[in-house]
Amino acid sequence: MKHSQPSRWSRSQTPNQIPRLPFIGMRCRLSGNTGTPEALWNACANAANTGSTVPADRFNTKAFFHPEAYNRGTSGHFIEEDIFAFDAAFFNLTAEAAAVNADDTWQWTLKFDCNWNVSEAFESAGMPTDDMAGSLTSVYSAYSFKDYQERLITDSDNLPRPFLNGVGGAMLANRVSHF
Repeated sequence: MKHSQPSRWSRSQTPNQIPRLPFIGMRCRLSGNTGTPEALWNACANAANTGSTVPADRFNTKAFFHPEAYNRGTSGHFIEEDIFAFDAAFFNLTAEAAAVNADDTWQWTLKFDCNWNVSEAFESAGMPTDDMAGSLTSVYSAYSFKDYQERLITDSDNLPRPFLNGVGGAMLANRVSHF
């Protein structure tokens, strides 16, 4: 992939003076070792099946087991790496905030991992990461499965102190852009 160098602009320019060019970069982490845009493209182009059996550390497969492989609970699309390895201190999360997110750790791990490697997304857009600090750059982030957050809300009298800024999906993008 060949990328052109983005044009420079300054904050003193008016909106009409700023070039209206989209710089789109991508970083992904998906099943079947499709952790790069190129690998994802190849998997799609080759109609690859990225599914696998359920890894033993993800959930109790015996509770869902059915001897026929085409029934629910026997397979899925899983990321191969350790999704539970999350260094909260590295991202300046307190022990209390990390504990609030304990059941949601895999979401945070993947989000921070993808966004910590945000340099790959900038590089795929042809933008050096050194130029991003202080720039008018947005961080957009997708987040799914907020079941842990919903479970905490059922006991509003005992919500952990860092709940509002700890488990919300929007906070993931904020933490990455701040970091």
